[in-house]
Amino acid sequence: MIELLNNESGCCGCAACLNVCSKKAIQMKADQKGFLYPEIDKNLCVQCGLCRSVCDNRILLKKTPCEGFAYKHNSKDVLQKCSSGGASFALCQKMIENGGVVYGVVYDRDFNVVVSRESTLEGCQKFFGLKYTSPYPGDSFKQVLDDLNNNTPVLYISTSCYIAGLLSFLRQKKCDITKLVTVDFICHGLPSPQIYKDYLKFLSPQKDLEMYSFRSKKNGWGYGTYCIEYKRKNKWTQTDTSKARTYMNIYNTATCYKECCYSCQFINGRTGDITISDFWGVERFLPDFPITGGVSAIQINSENGRCFLESIDYGTKEPVLPKNILALNLNRATPKSPNYEKFWNMYLKDGFNAVNKEFGEYSCCGIIRWDLVRLKHKLKKIIYSFLEKK
Repeated sequence: MIELLNNESGCCGCAACLNVCSKKAIQMKADQKGFLYPEIDKNLCVQCGLCRSVCDNRILLKKTPCEGFAYKHNSKDVLQKCSSGGASFALCQKMIENGGVVYGVVYDRDFNVVVSRESTLEGCQKFFGLKYTSPYPGDSFKQVLDDLNNNTPVLYISTSCYIAGLLSFLRQKKCDITKLVTVDFICHGLPSPQIYKDYLKFLSPQKDLEMYSFRSKKNGWGYGTYCIEYKRKNKWTQTDTSKARTYMNIYNTATCYKECCYSCQFINGRTGDITISDFWGVERFLPDFPITGGVSAIQINSENGRCFLESIDYGTKEPVLPKNILALNLNRATPKSPNYEKFWNMYLKDGFNAVNKEFGEYSCCGIIRWDLVRLKHKLKKIIYSFLEKK
């Protein structure tokens, strides 16, 4: 049982096993790379098999997209704060209006990425912005179970693998899920939380970081336009510098994802009632759709998701074929980088600074390259501003 749960190639760290264990025999422990895996206390384990069952049943819950939409929120403030077109916040708005609660990914006070339960629209603003690392779900599955048993509607937003764990857990508990709406998002992989924490220390050695954004829209929305921003000492001290970009450079090399991400079982079968993502290239299929500020792609995977989306009217929504959304998004598992072993050997031996220089491009050439990119964006803004005045 212990060996099965610690199978790195299959474990996503969703903590369904931890939540289902009534004996509290399971804890999630970080390995040397920083990824969380279940660890079982042999003295507490009664060999009931629930942990294995809840894990094995995750793959049985996949759905196929049946409808697709392009979506853009009508609030400029929401568009400025969110990563794409504001679809996830619109879903939160409707659930809060319905008297429900929302579970999503937030930063805690130490900038750990965790799943949080929010019951107000103000609280849901913590969900703004993608967090490019593995979240810790904690006991959120148990909280969802309590909410549903108390007849409280629930919206749960996470990756497909985590939602698969949630649904398997609720099925194990024979819970009525008619008031549950699940939303997954398309991701390339879940990087190590330890690498992310090392990166934040690199940005802020004095640990005075106050705010961080992976996807600021200071340069607009679209490929290559978003920038990194972080706030220290009550001001935005850095904006999209070569230093700030290093983590995303590492992320894009596909060297630091969890092992299961390279053989993701949910690429061609989603688990959420609704799937959301950026709608890169939307103009190819909807040339008249307004793209300024960002556009979300929405895939409907169930009747439950369709009914919930139909009730949302906070923005512009246009139908599009699901296959067109998939054509512009990730439609296969991210291949493992040929430098995967090199990355981890270097990191475990020489630490973050070594891989940051090698893979994060925090070197002379990397700094020059990103400074030229920033200069390019500034020149574009000046030219566009000049043309608008004319």
